[in-house]
Amino acid sequence: MVDRFRSPANTADQATNIDQAWPQIGESVVLGGVAREGFQGGMTTLQTAEESLAAAEAVLTDARNQRKAARHELWELVKRVRSGAKAQFGDDSNEYELVGGTRLSERRRS
Repeated sequence: MVDRFRSPANTADQATNIDQAWPQIGESVVLGGVAREGFQGGMTTLQTAEESLAAAEAVLTDARNQRKAARHELWELVKRVRSGAKAQFGDDSNEYELVGGTRLSERRRS
């Protein structure tokens, strides 16, 4: 995906520097058709978007951690079922193969 909104990563830092310098130029001075209040509004909009993104990333991280834990728990069950089928029916049985095991007679010899 091409980013059609190109801007430097340090845009917020640059904006902060401008906002701090603006009073020295003059509070009511309009620069490039932009009043200071409008400029600060843009800064607030970016800050709100960044906070929203950080919250969403925290939720996503939590969801990924839950998925990882659930996958691990299920993998432990998969191994137990396969081991149980191997113990109950043998490692060359059709039942062991049905639960995803490789039958002894089908394993490669080294």
